[in-house]
Amino acid sequence: MRFTVNILIIIIVIHVLSFKQSSSHDIGPSSSLTTSTPDERSNDTCDSKFTAEFADNPFKFLKERVFGQKNADTSDDFLSMLDADSDGHHVADSNQKSAPFLGILEQLGKVNLFPGKDPELEKKRIESTTLVQELLKKAAVVREEETAVEGLELLNRITSSLQEAIQQLHHQFGPVFDSLLDAYLPFVIIYFLQYQAAQFNPIWKRRMHRFFTKVKKQELTQLHEALYLSTLAYVDTVDNFRTGLSNFDNGSWELMFGTTNSLPNFPANFLLIHKELAPLEEPTFPSFLFGKKESEVVVVLVVRGTKDLPDTISDALLKPQEYKGGFAHGGILASGRNLAEYYLPKLKDIHKASGRDKVRVICMGHSLGAGAAAIAAMELREHDFLKVEAVGFGCPSLLSKDLADSTKDFITTVVNDADIIPRMSGASMTNLVLDLIEYDWTDDALDDVKFTLSRAKETFSFGHVLPDVDTVLNWVADVLTKEVRPKYQNLEKRDRLPSLLIPPGTCIHTFRDGYGFSATYVPCRMFESVEFSLTLIDDHMISSGYNRAMLGAAQDIDREYSFKFQNDPNSIVGLT
Repeated sequence: MRFTVNILIIIIVIHVLSFKQSSSHDIGPSSSLTTSTPDERSNDTCDSKFTAEFADNPFKFLKERVFGQKNADTSDDFLSMLDADSDGHHVADSNQKSAPFLGILEQLGKVNLFPGKDPELEKKRIESTTLVQELLKKAAVVREEETAVEGLELLNRITSSLQEAIQQLHHQFGPVFDSLLDAYLPFVIIYFLQYQAAQFNPIWKRRMHRFFTKVKKQELTQLHEALYLSTLAYVDTVDNFRTGLSNFDNGSWELMFGTTNSLPNFPANFLLIHKELAPLEEPTFPSFLFGKKESEVVVVLVVRGTKDLPDTISDALLKPQEYKGGFAHGGILASGRNLAEYYLPKLKDIHKASGRDKVRVICMGHSLGAGAAAIAAMELREHDFLKVEAVGFGCPSLLSKDLADSTKDFITTVVNDADIIPRMSGASMTNLVLDLIEYDWTDDALDDVKFTLSRAKETFSFGHVLPDVDTVLNWVADVLTKEVRPKYQNLEKRDRLPSLLIPPGTCIHTFRDGYGFSATYVPCRMFESVEFSLTLIDDHMISSGYNRAMLGAAQDIDREYSFKFQNDPNSIVGLT
């Protein structure tokens, strides 16, 4: 009997080590988990506070130092294409469920600030760049120190979240619940993963996405521009951010404010302003309310997610708070509100100084940064002089269902395959515990013992000394029949808890379809429960997750496998 138990232990250790190895990745593009505490971080900030010159004559500052380098042809101005697809049609009609963000960067990459080799234009570019950098520069850049976190900590944090759900249900299930889960948890996790992989196979996924609108290649390209900027927010220093920004969209964007210093309820963030617009005195789009044309200045608020994935998992379980007639994620709510409060005065100054009718604000981010960006967008939309939209990647379950539905017109959330963060909440983790408790894994264990022992006898030189397969199977079956199966036969089935929070806005799901990747517009309520998969961590990363899936989906649309996005997040310097 002891020998049988030892065989089972060996099998479980092999599986656990395999799972641990596949789970040791960083939340951002790098290959190892990193974390920094507020005390360890040095403040790396670019915050001009509009400087003396900006304060003295802000209109002149914006016109000469940010705008005005070149009068943009209105036919090439991406603002004139805000809601149109490549054919000039509105993408958000009754038959096409399109992400509101997509039109904003419709022509991103088409603008060339200083075309050709004109010496005067080149001289003007150098002078303008130098002046703007001097005005916006505030403090010396100090690189953040970071400490590595072992991948095992990630698994420990997931286990802790399961234990928290257990404690919440303890009064309902009593000691039988605890003893059953604690004794066989390693077996349950392994075999439940196997069961879920068989259930949520690519054919099942293709069927579940049937009749939903597919995301176009052009739309994926536009979304990838936001993914690049969201990845850029993970760099170590502001200088790294400037370097990455200079390689984006032909240098069309300028960093106005920013910091890599993340504080409690105030994540690292960067505010960018677009330099190449139509001249200030010329409008860009019609307003039917006033019978005249309105003009805009465009800014982007990029919010960094946490670099510590275990903390992300813990934060995802924070209790919701009441918000705008519904509920919102407690921790992210504070961060988003603080960002909106911080930037509102600056946006007012930009609006006044630019002479534009509106300031268009695009908030974006990855992971917890996506959630904070969404809340900031909801807060800033209350001000009439702002036109605000948001796009996020791997945003946690953020808003109650009705509240999330109310944001469809201005928030886009991309969820990659089995990414656990958008699906993770107190209710979903509790339901996962119930699934684990009720899953009878005994037949799976017998199949595993038979396969493992048979393969060992065939593969290893000492295989001939291993016990007979049928003998071991009889021993294992006897143990399972006497000690394990009665617990499942007598276990009372429990109702699942309803999920209170879901991701916000219009949701896009990138998923493995059996051939490669697909991308489809789906209801955000699709992410109410955890898909317990071996890729649930990798799918949340940027390099191994979102960047890989979006590129694969774009290539698979027309089988153009030489296609590459213009900006590669993996090329960004300063990611650790």
